[in-house]
Amino acid sequence: MPRGPRRAPPSALRLVQGPLPPRATPKHTLPSFPCPAFQPEAILPHGPMPQSRIRRADPIRLTFPNLP
Repeated sequence: MPRGPRRAPPSALRLVQGPLPPRATPKHTLPSFPCPAFQPEAILPHGPMPQSRIRRADPIRLTFPNLP
């Protein structure tokens, strides 16, 4: 039984005009984090300032100041 003429091989679907990127270039990349638009010069602490600890004098050192 004779067959008809063979169809042409499929052609590459070209949606973008111009040169193709190299094969090593990744096709899909994750988006990067956006840069913040406002960066304060000094970071101010939130809330009240903690008070420094009250240092109590050791009664033994008051009696014997030459102890190490």
